[in-house]
Amino acid sequence: PRDLAKIAKEHRLGSNLLMSLDRTGSLISRDGKPEIQLHTPRVGKLATIMPHAQISLVREEAALGVLPEYLFSAAFSVDALATDEKRFQVIARNKTSGRTAFEATVDAEKGNAMTELRGFDEAGELVEVFTASDLRRVDGVWLPFETRSEYPAAPIAPTVIERHVRSVKINPDISDELFAPPSDYRVTDMTGSDPTQKAGGAPSR
Repeated sequence: PRDLAKIAKEHRLGSNLLMSLDRTGSLISRDGKPEIQLHTPRVGKLATIMPHAQISLVREEAALGVLPEYLFSAAFSVDALATDEKRFQVIARNKTSGRTAFEATVDAEKGNAMTELRGFDEAGELVEVFTASDLRRVDGVWLPFETRSEYPAAPIAPTVIERHVRSVKINPDISDELFAPPSDYRVTDMTGSDPTQKAGGAPSR
């Protein structure tokens, strides 16, 4: 349990950031492709739904302990080196410069889950460190319940993002009622196009 009001006051967090501290997240996919992402706060009634075009699948894959697909793109040459009986390291080098672009550590005993990812810029400077821990097996899949993302070279200031997962469900039944809007809702269009009138309330900008 956390005193969210106290946290918001101490760190000067707005309502959106405050909501992000205590919410459930669902990634809904079809035929292996993500379609929407649903964030539901534990308090209040406001949920955010992100369509496929707005989902960063790379970020979601890393948070699940999956080696990002871009490591195996044509831009990199990839080597895998065993560090011990339990782990091996995946090194991706830029084919043009020959510099190391990414280093990832994988736990072979836990479903080849990624436990660390280090990213470097073209000059070889460390720009990202992702670590995953507290791996648990959920429905046969190893998933990290604790993750930490560090960006030491962030433009404004070094940034650290920690993620603590309370529970995970894989392919749960999702009731259509979760997507039913209340009768007095209003639609706010934030894409720049004309808002569409919805039953039950008038659109607002």
